[in-house]
Amino acid sequence: MALSNNALCTLAYFKSYAEENSDKKDTLLELYIEAASQKIRDYINYDPISASHVERYDGTGNQKLYLNTRPITVLTYVEVWSGDTGDSVLINEYPIIYEDMNYLFGNGYVFPKGTLNIKVSYTAGYTQNDLPAIFIITCLRIAGLMEKEGGEKGSLGISSVSYDAGSRGYIEIGYQKYLDELSEYVRMSG
Repeated sequence: MALSNNALCTLAYFKSYAEENSDKKDTLLELYIEAASQKIRDYINYDPISASHVERYDGTGNQKLYLNTRPITVLTYVEVWSGDTGDSVLINEYPIIYEDMNYLFGNGYVFPKGTLNIKVSYTAGYTQNDLPAIFIITCLRIAGLMEKEGGEKGSLGISSVSYDAGSRGYIEIGYQKYLDELSEYVRMSG
């Protein structure tokens, strides 16, 4: 197995992080990386690796239109369908800019309210070389937790606490604390 282009860390990084010198477990380690990358994508609600998109959106009735993926790097076109005539109009002549690389700003143009009445073609995401370090570190940490689980089913990220009466309580620590470090990258809507 080879890592997909959407993996958020490399096998070499993970082997260094996990202090793994052998090639015997590479396929398993790649599975951990892929699973950790998917956990991150699920948390932030998009794939942060650069790709081209053509998507339909509901008109907002204001000057902001949040797109599904960020950061927006190239805006190819924005097409708006009129509710009155059913005709579409390209609005590329308006100086639409990317505010914080997260949404389109009409700069005087209001995206008309409607259901799937706006079509946007754009490129968004990071190249592997520009991926913020927090994504890589989070992928390493989560993949590392998965690798440490090994054969101990059900014990991933769980610590126990013993009490005087002999009872025991369990505290789930899991991935969430690492995923929460990505909160500023979660897809916004609006």
